[in-house]
Amino acid sequence: MKTLSILLAMLFVGAVSSSAQKRGIFPVRMDKVFYYDSIPNPIVDSGGIWTHGFSQKSWLKPDTGTKQVWITDTVNLLTGKKLSHLDFAFPYPERQADNYHISIKHKFDFDSLSGGSIFISTDGGEKYYPIWSDTGYFSPNWWHQGLYEKSNLLFNGEAGFSGKSNNWVQTELNFTYFILVKKPELRPIAIRFVYQASDSSKAHEGWMIEEVKLGREYRNGAVSDVIAENPLRLYPNPTSTELHINTPENGYLRFMNQQGEVIWQDACLAGEQQLNLPTLSNGLYYVEFVSDRHQFTNKIVIQNP
Repeated sequence: MKTLSILLAMLFVGAVSSSAQKRGIFPVRMDKVFYYDSIPNPIVDSGGIWTHGFSQKSWLKPDTGTKQVWITDTVNLLTGKKLSHLDFAFPYPERQADNYHISIKHKFDFDSLSGGSIFISTDGGEKYYPIWSDTGYFSPNWWHQGLYEKSNLLFNGEAGFSGKSNNWVQTELNFTYFILVKKPELRPIAIRFVYQASDSSKAHEGWMIEEVKLGREYRNGAVSDVIAENPLRLYPNPTSTELHINTPENGYLRFMNQQGEVIWQDACLAGEQQLNLPTLSNGLYYVEFVSDRHQFTNKIVIQNP
C-alpha cells in the first residue's frame, strides 16, 4: 500500500512538472501563495556560530537599514574548521497533499573551503534531507529559482552555496507534501541552514539570512478573491485570557505553540469578536485562521499577570 501511494505521488508530481515545463513559467502565481511567518527564535546547534542581531560586517549588511538578521557571527570574520546549523520550524501542513512554497532572502561570502546548504524535515525535525531530495513525502523537483545546482559541490561533496553572491539572493522552491498510508499524522515542517568550513585559512564573512517564509498555494476561487495583506487582527497583544479578533469571513481558529502543535481551536464568525482563551503558559503562540477560501497566520504573546 505504501509503495502504491509513493508511485501515485510520483505520477502526480511528474504530471505537474511536465505541464509547468511546457508553459515555461512559474506554475503557481505568487499572489496565490499564503505565507506563514518564520519562528523568531530558531533552534541553533552547539556550534554557536549563528546569531541574531545587527550585522557589523562590510558585505553582509541588512537590506532594510538597521534590521536584525540571522548571520554567522555579527562582527568577526570566519576562519578554521566550523559546523553550525540554524533551524526554522513552521506549523504542520493544513492538508494531506498540497503544494507549498519556500521563500528565502539571503546573502553570502564563502571561500573555497566553506559553504552553506539547505535541508528540510517533514516530521518535526526527526530527520533532515537535502532540499533536492525526493523522500516520497516531499517532492521538490518541479520548480525552483536562486537555488544552488546539484553539481555545485562543497569541499565535502555535498551540494550547496559557495563563493560570493553578487548581491541579495532570492531563493524560491515549490514542492508537494504527501502524507502516506503509514504516516497519517501531520507534522511540522522544518528548514535547516548548515554552514560548514574545512580548516579554512582565508577569512570570509559567511552567510546572512534576512527572511525565511513557508507558504501554501491557494487554489480555490479566482485570483481576485485573494486578500493581498493579512487581515487577521488580534488585540490586546500581549494578553492573558481575553483576546479580541477580527476575521474576514466565517471559519475556524487554532492556537499552536512554537513546535507547531495545536493546543486549542474553535469556530469563529466573520467580523470582530471576543474570545475567552484557555489557561496557557507564557510565551509566543501562532493563531491560524482557516476558511474555505483563505488561510492566515498571526502571532500572539501570552503574558499572565
